[in-house]
Amino acid sequence: MHKGIICLIKAKDKEKALFGIKDFLKEYEGSVWDWYVIGGRWNQILAPKIKEYKEQVNQIFELSDRLLSQREKDYMYDELQKMWERLGMAGENPYCNHYKLPNDGNAYDIMKLIACLNNVKEWQQDFIKAGKENEDRAVKWINGERDRDNYQMYGYYLERAGKLYSQKFCFECKIFNIEEDNYSIPEYVDGYYAVMVDIHN
Repeated sequence: MHKGIICLIKAKDKEKALFGIKDFLKEYEGSVWDWYVIGGRWNQILAPKIKEYKEQVNQIFELSDRLLSQREKDYMYDELQKMWERLGMAGENPYCNHYKLPNDGNAYDIMKLIACLNNVKEWQQDFIKAGKENEDRAVKWINGERDRDNYQMYGYYLERAGKLYSQKFCFECKIFNIEEDNYSIPEYVDGYYAVMVDIHN
């Protein structure tokens, strides 16, 4: 299963931000992720005109929230890329084959936080609500028609809730501020970078 997480880190430049993220992620190998890539399925989410672009794609191709298959993306690549470039955007368009992207991401997968702050804010989750949802799943599981002697799933959902409530770096979080060790977006964003990470576990 894949999950996109925006990591926030203080760094002097893009290269140092990437190095810092990779160093941070090492600690979580085997517990939060078994594979990761910068950008991946969520490449270009931080791009300045991502919303405008996706609205145009949805309108022109009449998608109405339908997901495109990779075959469709490949077939429409030239037009999708032209639309991206007409907006003045760099790199591959967000519908490109992400498996063919460099491991260090697409053009906008590592950005100064000030330049993508609105995108990051839209990505932010209500971690209390997410924790409560996991608690509710645990209660539904334990009250359901299941083997009451097997508490594995009950414990699993409660563990997820606990990590969210504690604002731990985990598979369930959507934003992680490495400097503050929590899910916050800093009030003063100078010196911060946002890095989109596609993790798998």
